[in-house]
Amino acid sequence: SSLVDESNTRYVALHGGTDAGEPTARGDDAATDRGLEEAWLVAGRALGLPGIATRPRGRVKPLLASPILRRLGLSGVYCPFTAEATVNAEVPAVSYPQVVAHEKSHQRGIHPEDEANFLGWFVAECSRDPLARYSASVFAQRQLLFALLRADPDRARDLIARRHPGVQRDVDALRAYWTAAEGPAADAARRMNDAYLRTNRVEGGIESYGRSVQLMLRWAASHEGSLRIPGAGAGATSRSD
Repeated sequence: SSLVDESNTRYVALHGGTDAGEPTARGDDAATDRGLEEAWLVAGRALGLPGIATRPRGRVKPLLASPILRRLGLSGVYCPFTAEATVNAEVPAVSYPQVVAHEKSHQRGIHPEDEANFLGWFVAECSRDPLARYSASVFAQRQLLFALLRADPDRARDLIARRHPGVQRDVDALRAYWTAAEGPAADAARRMNDAYLRTNRVEGGIESYGRSVQLMLRWAASHEGSLRIPGAGAGATSRSD
């Protein structure tokens, strides 16, 4: 329940109320990127990462071919030949910071998708940027609630019902964005991505994306059952700052 409450609190901090009447809009993408780069220092200390992992990297690049990425069901792409992280520029705001942090994980040599997803959450959570922190908490609750739906559907539905209307609006908009893109192209892209991951010895192929929830639970188990991160969000700003 704390993740649902945390998302609610962060939504109110962004919007000043429980429902802005429309999906959350993107803010200053450059500021979000800078905030995530700074957050790698905090994440590195918390996770004991080597110094090379926390060194600044280039800003992610929005792809002009974003509509094509959407049809392929892709949020971003990392190009190992140029070490550039690129993102689908159309990704809804509630997901955008976590996606950027995910691709920045690949820039730092993190290849398994579950680890990149986990670090996408972890780094966004460490950011001082309010949209990034909101994105992190919504990502985490969706991952954990999806797992809970299988184990205890009634409990999961009770927690979902506690979302502020604005948070639910963002989740619905994100789901609708990807549902509208489903089709033969997305199916083919999933098969290609699965084959690519397996060729590169990523166990489980595309199923590895969903295993980030296990890494979250492992983190919580080693921190008294909490997903709190030491130093995360220190000096967090408001969106109007």
